[in-house]
Amino acid sequence: ETTMKVQLVQGYLGPMPANSLVYPLGLAYVGAALRADGHQVSASDPNAHPVGLDHLRDELETAAPEVVGISLRNLDTCDYLNFVYYYQFLHDTLQTIRQACPTASLIIGGAGFSMFPERIMTDHPEIDFGVFLEGEATIVDLLHRLDRPAEVPGLYYRDGDQVRFTGPRQFLDITEVDRPDHDLLDLGPYLQQERGIGIQSYRGCPLGCVYCNIPALNGRKVRCRSANDVVDEIERLQHRYAVSTVAFTDSVFDLDRGFAASVCEQLIARGVDIRWKAYFETFRFDEEWFLLARRAGCDGFFFSPDGATDTTMRALGKRCRERDLAEVLRLAVKYPETTFHIALFCGVPGQDWRDVRRLIQLIYQTHYRLRNTMCFLNWMRVLPATGAYRRLADSGALTADVDLLPASVTDHRQLFFVAPGLPRLATPVVLTVYRVLDRLRRRRQQAVSSAGQSR
Repeated sequence: ETTMKVQLVQGYLGPMPANSLVYPLGLAYVGAALRADGHQVSASDPNAHPVGLDHLRDELETAAPEVVGISLRNLDTCDYLNFVYYYQFLHDTLQTIRQACPTASLIIGGAGFSMFPERIMTDHPEIDFGVFLEGEATIVDLLHRLDRPAEVPGLYYRDGDQVRFTGPRQFLDITEVDRPDHDLLDLGPYLQQERGIGIQSYRGCPLGCVYCNIPALNGRKVRCRSANDVVDEIERLQHRYAVSTVAFTDSVFDLDRGFAASVCEQLIARGVDIRWKAYFETFRFDEEWFLLARRAGCDGFFFSPDGATDTTMRALGKRCRERDLAEVLRLAVKYPETTFHIALFCGVPGQDWRDVRRLIQLIYQTHYRLRNTMCFLNWMRVLPATGAYRRLADSGALTADVDLLPASVTDHRQLFFVAPGLPRLATPVVLTVYRVLDRLRRRRQQAVSSAGQSR
């Protein structure tokens, strides 16, 4: 069997918002699979260095790899108020790689690639191969068949001027996937970030949130690791790398409440003293579960009810209702020492004046009145393989002239959906309220900070 020299690269994201650097977990999984297959693997993350692509070029010229694998994890922030379009930097990343390694095979993968695989292969002829969806098995298989790519399931490849797809690969049994290899990159830069080190406890999601394509990217069947394996990984991060806080990258940590409870119980039983954050389901969240997670070390509870009323929650495909959100906020009031984050959407189909009033009330409550909560206000980013995309296409609202993957973005509003009628009329009102409360919140925080420093 041939051993190859492989350099894995996290796609360059450009100037990044504060506290947004995260360890490239996908690369760590792929790197572990390649090392287990006997390959020489190293990795680069230009986002962790102030000179970015210049640093990447130096690393590639020194390493001289035969294969370069690039992860396109995100296309943008999907955040209307703090929008950064990462995809515009892919061209520069590919040019840097090609200049440093003109003869290396260039393989791209990641969730961002898998949203627009054929389009990205067509727009970027520098790419030799594209790994669709999960990458661990496909890239290992490909390195044994670089001269016979048509035999590798889950792969986009070039056949002359044509881009061809070999067909989807079956989703992996996650219990048989190697743990991520955190030795690939220095964890130092990521340890300074609030959510810099991620843990994935399962893959897949059966929920029906209309704006989300995770079910398409990871499958609708939930594939859990063992609770023991998850806690082993957390302990290893703590003992080997002095990690003190981690974030679960699962779309909803407690989608399987029994499994999530097992993880918490093991953390408690083993005496693992580590802080962690996660998204939780708003649906049927209760005090007993909250207290167990908090006792296990959770100090940041994130929720995404998205709608302010039953009407908009239902329109967004959420299974939570107003009573569920009321229980979360009751706990936020009762436990002021714990941090809560609430995500809400504006411009939602079916939004009426009652919903607009309730949305403004929730923004005031979660972003200003309660000091231990924060509101993330957003609009719906239109992405392929989502319920919203299908509805917009079927209704004719998504016309052929709307490019959801432009080379660059001058007005990001074209990538977000605001329902016509009242939702569109109410958007500037809600946005003004949010911005005023956000400024007041920041002034209050600065005043508290200044008062503390003067003591």
